[in-house]
Amino acid sequence: MVAVCDLGDGTISRTEELAKSAIKLHVGLNHSGYLPEFVAITEGKTSDIEIGRILQFPQGSIVAVDRGYCDYSWYNQV
Repeated sequence: MVAVCDLGDGTISRTEELAKSAIKLHVGLNHSGYLPEFVAITEGKTSDIEIGRILQFPQGSIVAVDRGYCDYSWYNQV
């Protein structure tokens, strides 16, 4: 995140903030109408599989995860 500050004398300073934050949006779409069925907002460091394990997906759902998580026992359950 870059903060832009007015120093009061007409000059503008750019400073890099040390603290960074992120959120992750997990969305389940209803494919018959392409409307969201559910939305979960988590911290950016929360893995997709962590959220996926607590959700119940209807039969025929398409599940996409990123970051190369491999949990073959969970894949078989889905």
